[in-house]
Amino acid sequence: MTLMITRNKKRMSSQNGSGLFVYRPEISLGDTNVVGNVYFANFVRWQGACREKFLSDYCPETLNLVTTRKLILHTTSVTCEFKDPIGVTVGDAIRIEMQLTHLRGGRLTMFFEYIAENDRRLIALGTQKICCKKLVNDSLVGAVFPVELLLALKSFSSALEIHDNIQSAIEFQSDLSI
Repeated sequence: MTLMITRNKKRMSSQNGSGLFVYRPEISLGDTNVVGNVYFANFVRWQGACREKFLSDYCPETLNLVTTRKLILHTTSVTCEFKDPIGVTVGDAIRIEMQLTHLRGGRLTMFFEYIAENDRRLIALGTQKICCKKLVNDSLVGAVFPVELLLALKSFSSALEIHDNIQSAIEFQSDLSI
């Protein structure tokens, strides 16, 4: 099943079972540099926008915990490796595919592929490492990811090991609530 959502000039799609969350930013003149291609820093900004859109679409309760500072999804590392020297510019369509590639305890890694839609050129590859924390007695401590987020992430990973880790984390939390 394919789900297509159009909102605020951004198009998202998700394919159940595909293991990919797809984000399509609209490239504006403000995204480009003096040469005319997209300025490198926007690729990292799009990673954050992709992650936030995922939370908004699939984990609204988790997003509420984050926005009220009851939960902190701390980005510990961001990478972006450019593969195409020309890149993309205004009027080009770009597809950003996000996939969960690692999850263990309160840490996860998301992988991003930036693909030019018109000719399927690989523009860039990126990662984000995130850890889950919460505030306890004015100190940040490690935390487990909420079950809602874990269930949503399960759809965006194809690795059986990650599915097992997600299931273990969900079972751990259900054991705590007994």
